[in-house]
Amino acid sequence: MKLPHLRLESDRVAHAATNAFVIRTNPLYKNNVGLYMHEYEHVKQFYFAWLMGSAVVCFIYMPALPVAFGTHSLLYLTVKKYRKWCEVKAYRKQIKVNGYGTDFYAKALANDYNLGISFIEAKKLLS
Repeated sequence: MKLPHLRLESDRVAHAATNAFVIRTNPLYKNNVGLYMHEYEHVKQFYFAWLMGSAVVCFIYMPALPVAFGTHSLLYLTVKKYRKWCEVKAYRKQIKVNGYGTDFYAKALANDYNLGISFIEAKKLLS
């Protein structure tokens, strides 16, 4: 079952980016299935965090429920371990679909996400 999401083309992203359930892909990469699966993995992470955040918020204070919508974004931006988990999961999906080696993705993981990890550590995480 595919989760509801919106796919848009945008030349304002280098390759692709996902915010909540909206996937924006550069037109040059619109047919890259691996890249789409990477971004769709982020959509799944958004829904999971939203569900968990909603459960916690409902337990604490029901009127604050709309705040739970931003759970994934807040965690992704502020918690390195969560961001690393999200990206490793998404890159593994992309590698599986595209069938490429891990070097290109390990370099991106080590350099582009402020995770404080080396290329070698990134490569191990993706293996």
